[in-house]
Amino acid sequence: MRRGLSGVMPSSFIGVVYQYKNNLDGKVYVGSTNNQKRRHQQHIRELRNNIHKNPKFQNAWNVHKEHNFAYSILEVIPDCTKTKLLVCEQKHLDSLNETNSYNLAWIAGSCAGVKRSKETKQKLSAVNIGKTLTETHKQSIAASKTGLKQTEEHTRNMANGHKGQKFTEGHKENLLLAQKNKKAVVQLLKDGTVVSEYPSVRKASRETGIALTSIRTALKNSNRSAGGCFWTHRI
Repeated sequence: MRRGLSGVMPSSFIGVVYQYKNNLDGKVYVGSTNNQKRRHQQHIRELRNNIHKNPKFQNAWNVHKEHNFAYSILEVIPDCTKTKLLVCEQKHLDSLNETNSYNLAWIAGSCAGVKRSKETKQKLSAVNIGKTLTETHKQSIAASKTGLKQTEEHTRNMANGHKGQKFTEGHKENLLLAQKNKKAVVQLLKDGTVVSEYPSVRKASRETGIALTSIRTALKNSNRSAGGCFWTHRI
């Protein structure tokens, strides 16, 4: 039977700064997340499979064993934004140094200093094969990419990748049908005041930064709001 990590797992918060502490030498690994439960599970899965992105943390885990590490929440951040979360994490990182921490990246949100070997990349790929993302996970990914701009090089590479590509007749019909069924959406305040109108749900999501799935849910249910507003199709 595996002896589990010590420490109590609190309920999910909007944003948290957390740490894993080695009870034998006092060293810590500090991080932050807006989904505490999922992030903790990811760390444990990678550590147990010997594929954690941080080799210092992984090596200490292998040597001192799981039961000698304690997980705890350092700070809870209500009404959390990405910027606010990183600022809080940075505050805790600034109190550490290489002698009392396993962290490799000293700038919150940056992967500078973190390198994965080819073997680790292959293990990570194998672990994730066939994994189905939950709706919550999909929404988190979509939210993290809101407002993200692609570089010119990325745009060129995508264009080159589609050069010479031929669509089947079925694919063409589906594209035409999707375009035909595209409906304009209206953003409303609670009192019915029109805030703005968009040619499609996707366009509304891009311009407002509100998750696509949230707007679609609000459109299906007149009692639900998204981004503090109500949504309806233009009649």
